Amino acid sequence: MSREAWRETSWGGWLKFLTSVSVVVLTFGLQWSFGVRPFNITLLCIAAGIIAYGATTVAQFISKLINLPPQQRREAQSQIELLKKRLRAATERDWPRLNSEKKRMIAEDVRGVVAFPYVSIFTDGASDCRILGADLYEALSDGGLSIPMLPTTYGRTLPSGIAIQFREDQRGRAVAIQAALKRATDIDARLQPTADSTLKIVIGCRV
Repeated sequence: MSREAWRETSWGGWLKFLTSVSVVVLTFGLQWSFGVRPFNITLLCIAAGIIAYGATTVAQFISKLINLPPQQRREAQSQIELLKKRLRAATERDWPRLNSEKKRMIAEDVRGVVAFPYVSIFTDGASDCRILGADLYEALSDGGLSIPMLPTTYGRTLPSGIAIQFREDQRGRAVAIQAALKRATDIDARLQPTADSTLKIVIGCRV
């Protein structure tokens, strides 16, 4: 894993020491050859040596990471992908649009699911919520689910995230919609059992 590679990365060693010293000597030589004497330039020369030291440490870490055994390399890659996913979630505050391919994937995944009782979609008033509701309406309708009404926009703020509300005998349909949304968009919709016979998809703002 990346931790293993980091532990195996040496903070000392002659290569790093000589590289850093060489960079400092070279920059000092350039400073004196051009007749530059200000103290801040001298500090820059020293900083260049520190940067060189850090760069060699990072290079060694990357080398260790690349040369990890296959199993540890796969684990390290999984950690990197997880961090990327968390970073996207932290920086993307709007719901994504469903392009044609994602709509097709959702429609395929729900095709064959029992069409009735009908499905209702409710959205927060934010534009990204309303757009996602419209896209989801199109995808689920293409998949054969009965959605007689266009998505309804609430006049009040809805709880954040996406909830699929269902009566217990409709759990299979709710799980199918949840899985389709997850596969196409990587969105985790939560399941909420209710007493209402109508299966509802409630889209609040993303957090």
